[in-house]
Amino acid sequence: MSQINIGDREIGDGNSTYVILEIARTYDNFDEAKEMISIAADAGADAIKIQSILANELMVKNSHTYDYVEMLEGLERTEEQHQFLKEVCIENKIDFLSTPEGPTMIKLLERINVPAYKVSSLDFVYYELLENMALTRKPIILSTGMAEYEEICETVDFLEKLNANFALLHCSSTYPTKVRNANLRNISFLKSEFGKVVGYSDHTVGIQAPILAVSLGASIIEKHFTLDRRQDGADHYVGVDEKMLREMMHGIRTTEEMLGSYERKLCDEELEMKNFKRRKMVASTNLNKGDEVTRKNVNFLQTKSNQGIDGRYVKNIMGKKIVQNIERGHIFSWENFYE
Repeated sequence: MSQINIGDREIGDGNSTYVILEIARTYDNFDEAKEMISIAADAGADAIKIQSILANELMVKNSHTYDYVEMLEGLERTEEQHQFLKEVCIENKIDFLSTPEGPTMIKLLERINVPAYKVSSLDFVYYELLENMALTRKPIILSTGMAEYEEICETVDFLEKLNANFALLHCSSTYPTKVRNANLRNISFLKSEFGKVVGYSDHTVGIQAPILAVSLGASIIEKHFTLDRRQDGADHYVGVDEKMLREMMHGIRTTEEMLGSYERKLCDEELEMKNFKRRKMVASTNLNKGDEVTRKNVNFLQTKSNQGIDGRYVKNIMGKKIVQNIERGHIFSWENFYE
């Protein structure tokens, strides 16, 4: 069974879902970021994630891209600011992750010692960046948005040759993702095809898709988080606010509990119900001491009690002789028979 480890957390089948909340573009100042981290931790999320950006490592600057580059420059964070956010996460006992959007940012994130790396869909085939991450020996979580099957095969092969420890996230890189394009069955496909830890990065509106993803085997969930979904920007619109976050976490943890395990093991309550509900072997006629038990003098009936012999053992008592007189309707017990 494949798994990855982030810190002391084991992630994969049989473990609780690792929930990442993306806040890179949904906080306006660091006081707001602190509040969001505190809420996320209290709600039971496992990690906060930002994007580590140097605009000139991400996008060419020309007349066509000038405004967007300016926006990206506004998202740049110093090493001290990264360290501040990490320390707030430590205080709240929640992991701090980031998506490095260039080799320089990997070096920065290594200096502050993040426990894992997240790869955005746009960098899924940016092999130089992936190699730099793999060389850190940290676990890597890759979103597969926009990646066709052959591209996924190529990237998986590339990372396996580097002995990288990585997980794949099913993802649709549309904001918002329409219901008909969520294609959650790809979670099962990725698991069976590549044998890796698989999760889901969600861009639908609402919380239904992440919860359904867990029921389909997603071991990691990534969702945008905002304090106010009414703000401008796609990340706010597809994100969860505090109320939705708590509902989503409750839904995910309840789903995990309902999924149980692959082991066929009845709970104590069902074992008790089994003893109470199962048909027992009951005498269908009056019997005398020494009579032989046959199919003609046994019925299989509910007794509304735990007493009696389960009907599955019928072959074990056929032909046995009884040790005392028995009236019709008597519920057989093992003491009724000679050895």
